[in-house]
Parts: sequence; structure tokens; C-alpha cells
Amino acid sequence: MIERAIDELDGNPSGLCEEIAMLAHSLRQSRQMQKRGATQAASRIIALTNEISLLDGQNRQLRTRLETLESELEITTLAQRLLELRRENNEFHAASQRMWFRDRTLNAAHR
Repeated sequence: MIERAIDELDGNPSGLCEEIAMLAHSLRQSRQMQKRGATQAASRIIALTNEISLLDGQNRQLRTRLETLESELEITTLAQRLLELRRENNEFHAASQRMWFRDRTLNAAHR
């Protein structure tokens, strides 16, 4: 097989030069395509990394906002409970005043 290839080369050296030139050209094109592909992939990686950073920042802001809202909800719940207890305290105070007046009235009636 090698001998046949050598015989072919001896008979047509210009054909070999052309084939080598075509292979070299194909190799250059292949390398250029690989470089372009690598450049595009790197650009895509950079874009995705930037997007991840942006989304991380937005996520932190939303988490902080959620914590604030949860805290405000707790404060609102406590304020509502305080108002309810204040109302109950006022009702209890009014009832105790009525009892005090009734007690005074009963004591005065027994004298």
C-alpha cells in the first residue's frame, strides 16, 4: 500500500502539492471556525454571567423587601391585638365602675 502511494507520488507530484494546499486551506478554515465558535461561546458565557449577577441582585432586593413586609405584617398584627386588648380593657374598666357604683348604692341602702 505504501509502495503504491509512493508510485502515485512519483507519477504526479503537482497533484500532491494541490492536495496538501487544499488540506492546509481546510485546516485553516476549520481553525477559524473553532476560534469563532470559542469566541461566541465566551461571549455567551459572559452574557449569562452578567445576567446571573443581575438576577442575584434583584433576588437580594426582593428578599429584603419580603423581610420588610413580613416585619410590617407582624407589627400590624401586634397593633391590631393591642387595639383589641385596649378595647377589652376599656370595657372591663367600665364594668368595674358600674360594679363599684352598684356596690356603693347597695352599701348606702343598707345603712
